[in-house]
Amino acid sequence: MMAAYGLDLLDPKVTPRRIWTLAHRLPPWARLPGEPWSAEADLMALLVDHVAQLTWVTLRVAGAKGATRPKPIPRPPRAASRPPAARPGPPEPSPGAGTWGQAIAQLAAMPGVVVSND
Repeated sequence: MMAAYGLDLLDPKVTPRRIWTLAHRLPPWARLPGEPWSAEADLMALLVDHVAQLTWVTLRVAGAKGATRPKPIPRPPRAASRPPAARPGPPEPSPGAGTWGQAIAQLAAMPGVVVSND
């Protein structure tokens, strides 16, 4: 905590809640190996993976024969997920929203759409 935030944990003015909050928001360089990434770091790794995949596809389409498929960036194991909070009930449909049957009927009415009962 001292390196990341300059905060002395032995200071009696620092509350346990403050320590807990700061510990769960440590920057990536201050975390231990194997700890879960922040949402931003996870999204950045996903972006890098997608750009690498698109670059590989572009090279293959252009005729490159030696291009190897990129491997995704290794990520730390996911933290145990919490059970979802209990919800009071299904959400109210927004005004103008219909049922699934109405949506299917609208799709089936489009020209060129063939509906089968397989």
